[in-house]
Amino acid sequence: MNVSILQMAAFFLFFGVSFYAFSCVKFEKFCKTNNAQQIYILLFILSLVSAYLCTQAFLMLTVYNGLGR
Repeated sequence: MNVSILQMAAFFLFFGVSFYAFSCVKFEKFCKTNNAQQIYILLFILSLVSAYLCTQAFLMLTVYNGLGR
């Protein structure tokens, strides 16, 4: 149960950091659409993917490797 709480906390932490980091990228220049809603959805999905990958890497290097005992 402690690992599940740590997973959720790490995911939300990395999601916030990745959303903040991706928000400085001007996706309007890369996208051909002028619809801001689609650009925010892209930002949200990229943040989710980045948060998932960062969380898995963090947990593999610490908790799952025995360093979290």
